[in-house]
Amino acid sequence: LAFICIILYALTNVPKCLGIDGSDFFIQHPISQSVTLNSTFILACRLKESLFQDKGSGKPIVQWILNKFGLGTTREDIHEAGMEPDSLLSRYDLPYNLNEGQYDLQVRYAKSRDEGQYVCQLRYNGNTYFSQTATVRVLVASEDPTLVQSDPSDASSVKLVGPQTAASAIEGSYLRLHCIAKNGKPGAKLSWTLNGSPLSINYNEDGTKGQITSPIEGNVSIKSVPAPEPPFLVTTISEILVYATKLHHGSKILCASQNEGYENHPLPSTYTKLNVQYAPVVKMRVSPATGRRHLLENDVVTIRCTAEGRPDNFTWGWQVNGSIVENERTDQYRIRLSRNLINVTVACIATTFADGSDHTVLTFQYAPQFTNPNPVIYAGSLGEPLRMRCNVEGNPQPEVEWRLASSSSSSPSNSAGALIGRGEILERDKIHENDFGAYICVARAPGFPAISKKIILAKKSAPKIKPAEPVYAAIGAPARLPCTVNAVPLPPPEGL
Repeated sequence: LAFICIILYALTNVPKCLGIDGSDFFIQHPISQSVTLNSTFILACRLKESLFQDKGSGKPIVQWILNKFGLGTTREDIHEAGMEPDSLLSRYDLPYNLNEGQYDLQVRYAKSRDEGQYVCQLRYNGNTYFSQTATVRVLVASEDPTLVQSDPSDASSVKLVGPQTAASAIEGSYLRLHCIAKNGKPGAKLSWTLNGSPLSINYNEDGTKGQITSPIEGNVSIKSVPAPEPPFLVTTISEILVYATKLHHGSKILCASQNEGYENHPLPSTYTKLNVQYAPVVKMRVSPATGRRHLLENDVVTIRCTAEGRPDNFTWGWQVNGSIVENERTDQYRIRLSRNLINVTVACIATTFADGSDHTVLTFQYAPQFTNPNPVIYAGSLGEPLRMRCNVEGNPQPEVEWRLASSSSSSPSNSAGALIGRGEILERDKIHENDFGAYICVARAPGFPAISKKIILAKKSAPKIKPAEPVYAAIGAPARLPCTVNAVPLPPPEGL
């Protein structure tokens, strides 16, 4: 079945129609092809040479049609259709012998607007014939890829990274990187490597998301964003979200871009290095000025701290039992060991974007010392239970002995007699007559001389007031009246 089309002249809209079967006239049809931007391509259209040698029939008219618009019926028309505003040479040509039916269309410096459907049209003897339709795709290489880092918790916080600007992450957190290849057709295929090793990715069915399993762990997503206007170039974005550790510091992460048709001309890749920051790890060392292994009371010690972290511009601070030590801003703290510092916690803090600290509990040796160094009198009665205490402190903890006092010496250290008990408390179920008297409490600790004090157990007695001597004073002058009370135990002052 034949249909006759009205052929409009070059660059006018060609009606959609079916031509008469032209298999008897077309020797070679154009074929579909994909070409790269700025390349040269040729679409074949070879007709029987006899058509152009026949003097009896009307002259055949051949025209190329692009996307339903005619390009013209002569070589001059084709040249005109291929002219550029800034060039004197046409990009379109019919380079071969037209009189022999060689109507191949040559397109140089292919552009995106050359993309579409091409048909070679023959008008002969009042009929119109069409070649098969050839689809031409013009492949466009994307722009060089770029890397952008964004905050996983704040997508609006972004920065451009690259060879001169490292991507930063905190140890134990996620790092988000975007590789962006703009304006390709079709969109670029993006791939990642870490220190030269390709990321191993398990993609989902449609290939838009995947899980990264090695050499770093995380996730990947890919999206293509076509431009809203011709030539509908595509921007491809590959986003990775990976878990950063200290081991990844200094690693080179690279994004490579590849476009269809440009396999032999790969785009420059882009890369950045990973700057993995981590909180300071602090170590403390206590150094005595004396060089002794064991610290003693009144020793001067220097507490030094070292830290490892990234960044390493540490700010130092010190605390004693949680309270800040003012005006100490270096990595060492010098202190004299006084008894009130025993078991005190000293901490040093190194600060960057986070704090790191170490601490020590001050422990040192000091000589035994009685809580109350004065002699103590306990009062008791026959048959009552006995409980006397001799409180002593020291480091190491002193051992306490109870001994009977010897009446032949007035010095506690020289008057100790028989050993009758150990420990800070001396107890008896009942007081006997021979329990009354003086005792010596002796405290001993390794490395220190023993100390002792007298403790007396006296019989309880009712208070007796000693008669006072006359006190003489002038009228209006102050006077002091003594009141001497003998009692065991002494009554409280308010009871007098």
